[in-house]
Amino acid sequence: MLYRLILWLKVLTHTCYSKTLQLIGRLNYPFNIIPRTRYIHKMDVNEMINVLPNLKFSRRIDGEADEVFDSFGKIRVDAIEKHFTKSKIPNMSTNLMGGLFKYKHIKYQVKGRASENWDGISRIGLLKHLKFIESKNLKNICAVYFQVASFHNIKYPYTCSSDKEAQAIARNFKFAPNPISKGMFEDVPCLFNVSHVPVNLNYWHMQLSITVANAIANDTNTAVSRKASTYIIENLMPFGRRDIGNYDLIPEQFYIKNAKL
Repeated sequence: MLYRLILWLKVLTHTCYSKTLQLIGRLNYPFNIIPRTRYIHKMDVNEMINVLPNLKFSRRIDGEADEVFDSFGKIRVDAIEKHFTKSKIPNMSTNLMGGLFKYKHIKYQVKGRASENWDGISRIGLLKHLKFIESKNLKNICAVYFQVASFHNIKYPYTCSSDKEAQAIARNFKFAPNPISKGMFEDVPCLFNVSHVPVNLNYWHMQLSITVANAIANDTNTAVSRKASTYIIENLMPFGRRDIGNYDLIPEQFYIKNAKL
């Protein structure tokens, strides 16, 4: 009986200790990346790129850096195949660098209510979102860096496999081909875009979108999404780097209302 009581107390002590460590880790969440009411709801990516051509964003990868990058700091082909599948490209979450988001912040992953889009008005309290925060060891994760301009307003050379597909795309996305036919990919207005989409616990959150005629085409089950995602994986992801290198800092006027120039 005494043995069982001691064993139960040990289990209880260990559980409480683990829960306490989790709570402490969550309480250490960086307040400075949480949206504030004095912030502009959504930053204008077009305007930023015009002024800051060397703007960078990061994507967190659950894997050690030596397993992701080669000796030159370039992302490895097998790492791209593992971490950037076609289903993960549409709506891919990234973090805008050059503002208040730093490398050390990639250890935190927010889910549920904490990852919902910020409405641009609400004051966000950390305590209400604590249970939606996960913290990982920086030794087991890494960040890959890309240039924002390489993924924004980039025309994708979409080639239709048949006239039927071309007409279906034109009909589904409500644009008028003139007429569109097989191989006339220039008539399919397909673009890649990076948008600033702040979430409740991360103002610096960005998202990759695939658009056709200004309509979002992020449904991973469509031919447009699959082909565009494949193009991104094969042609843009290889530019990912281990080191951020030179990058532009974001002036306050881009994210703080009525900031002085």
